[in-house]
Amino acid sequence: MPELYEKSCAVANCGEAVIDRWAECEWCWNVYCKKHDKVGFHLCRQWPYGAHNLDEKRAIKAQARKAYYGGVITQIAKHQNFLVHEAETLRPGHSCQLTIPQDLDAFAESSKIGIFNLHFLITFNDGVKWLLRVRQDKGHRPPAEIARTVIESEVATLGVLKEGGLPVAKGYLLLSLETSEGEKQKLPFDYFFCEFLEGTPFKVPRADWYGSIDLQGDRLLHFIDEYAKIQIQLSDHPLPFTRIGCLCYEHVDNGDRPVKVGPIVCRGTFMKTQSPYFFGPFSTNKERYLANIDATLNYDRHYAPKTLRTLDRYLWHLELRELVNACNVLKEEPKEVYIKHDDEKGDHFLVDEEEKVTGIIDWEWAYVTTKAEAFASPWLFYRDQNYRLGSNELTSDQELLIEVYKRYDRPDLADCVRNGRLYARLDQIGHYEQTLQKSGFREVFGKDILGVFDPPRADVDWRVYMMKRCKNDKGLIGMMKRCKWPLERAEKEAETWNAEQGKKRADMRELEKAKNRKSRKAKPDPKAESQATEEQSLEATNWQDGITLEKSVSHSVL
Repeated sequence: MPELYEKSCAVANCGEAVIDRWAECEWCWNVYCKKHDKVGFHLCRQWPYGAHNLDEKRAIKAQARKAYYGGVITQIAKHQNFLVHEAETLRPGHSCQLTIPQDLDAFAESSKIGIFNLHFLITFNDGVKWLLRVRQDKGHRPPAEIARTVIESEVATLGVLKEGGLPVAKGYLLLSLETSEGEKQKLPFDYFFCEFLEGTPFKVPRADWYGSIDLQGDRLLHFIDEYAKIQIQLSDHPLPFTRIGCLCYEHVDNGDRPVKVGPIVCRGTFMKTQSPYFFGPFSTNKERYLANIDATLNYDRHYAPKTLRTLDRYLWHLELRELVNACNVLKEEPKEVYIKHDDEKGDHFLVDEEEKVTGIIDWEWAYVTTKAEAFASPWLFYRDQNYRLGSNELTSDQELLIEVYKRYDRPDLADCVRNGRLYARLDQIGHYEQTLQKSGFREVFGKDILGVFDPPRADVDWRVYMMKRCKNDKGLIGMMKRCKWPLERAEKEAETWNAEQGKKRADMRELEKAKNRKSRKAKPDPKAESQATEEQSLEATNWQDGITLEKSVSHSVL
C-alpha cells in the first residue's frame, strides 16, 4: 500500500515493525525488517536488485498475486450475504446479486483489477449495476483510521463531482464508516460501493518511458480535446471553500452530511506514522508544501536507510524548503478552490470504441486547491527527457492543449498550463532523483529566489555547499553523523571527483589534439594547395600574354 504505516516482518516470530514507503517487496509482496531482508530469509534477494526480467521473479510475483486475490475472493464469498444485504440497504426496494469470480487466472488478468483496488460486479433486479470496490492492501491492512479517511474522502469527492454533472460513479458511504472512531470494522478488507461505469481504461502509448504521448495525428488531437473538455467541466464548478485539503463529510447530529475540506489524504512521506495520520487542511499552498517537506525530512531522520542517497535527499529538501519559503505565489490565500485528480496518467479515463470519454475513475487522494494548481497540466503532458535535464519549456503536447483551450475560449486555463511548471516541480517533493537537474527546480521560482542560492552544478560540490549553508540545522547534524558523512569526507570526495574530472578533460583535449595532428598529416594543407594553384594560374596567364612572372610582380608592387 502507498500509505505510510507500520507493517510486520514476514519472518515467523520476528514481530519487528517496518516503516518504509516501499516496505513491500515488489515481487513477493512480503515485508522484511532490516535483519531479515537478505538471502536466507527473503527469497527475492538471491537475484541482483533491478533484474526485473528474470523469469523466476515473475513467477514469484504471479504466485503472490494469485494467493492474495484468491484470499480476497474467499473472504468475499464468506461474507457474501452481508455484502448483498448492505448494498440492498443502500438502495431500498431492490434486490441484487454479487458476482464471485470462479476463474482466478481470468480475474487476475481482467480490467477489474487496478493498481490499488479490486472490483466485483453487483447487479440489481432492475438491471442497475454497481461495483464493490475493495482496496488492495497486499496482505498488509492499514489501520482503520487510514482506510476510513481515504474511503470517506473518495466518496465525498465523487458526490460533489456527480452533482456537478461530471461523468463519475456515485459512491455510497457504508454505515459502518459512520460509526464512532474506535469501533472495529466487521470485514477483513476495506471497501465501498459505487456505480458501474461503461468503458475501458485508456492506455496512453509512449515511444519510451520518458517520451511524449505516442498518438499520431487526429488521435492525439482527439485525446487532448477530450482531456480539455473534462478540465473545462471541472473549472466550471469552483467550490466555496478557502482551505486546501481533501473533501470529507462534516458529521452533524441531525443526520445530514455536508461536505467540508479536511486533511490532505496522501501517501508516501506526506503522512505521520501515528494517529492522526494526515496533515491539514491548509490556508495556503506555502503551508501545505512546507508541511510536506517537513514530513519528508522527519521520515528521513527516523526511518530511511542511513546512506549517502538519503543524506542527499535530506539536503535537497532543505533547499526546497528555502525555495518554497521565498515563493510569493504560494503565499496567496484562495477565495475558492477546485478539485484536482491526483493520478492523471490517462488510464483514469474510461473510453468507448471511438475513444470518447465515458467516465473518470480513481478519485482516491483527489484534493481541492487553487485554480493555478488544479489546472496546471499533469505529468502526462511533460513526461520527457528535457524535463529531466532541467528544461521548463512547454512540450509540444502542452502547446496543443493550450491551443485547444483557446479554441474553447478559455484563455484562463491556457494560462494555467503556460505557468504551471512550478507545480510540476513541487510534485517531486518527497522524492529524490539525481538524474533530475536541480537547476530546473530553482528556475520556476523566478525572481523570488534572486540572491538566495548560488549553488555549484556538480552534485559533489552542491553537497558541500549545502552542508556549509545549513551547518546549524540540528536535523542535518544528526543525519551527517548517522550516515557517517561529515563535511570533511564530503570535501574530500568533491576534491577527488573534481581532480578526476580535470584529468578526464585534459585527456580529452590531448586526444583531440592528437586527432587533429593526424588529420593534418593525412591531408594536404588546403592553404598551401590554394597558393600553389594561384601561382600556376598566374604563370599560365603571363605565358599566354608574353609577359614574364617577374615583370608582372614588379608591376603589381608599383
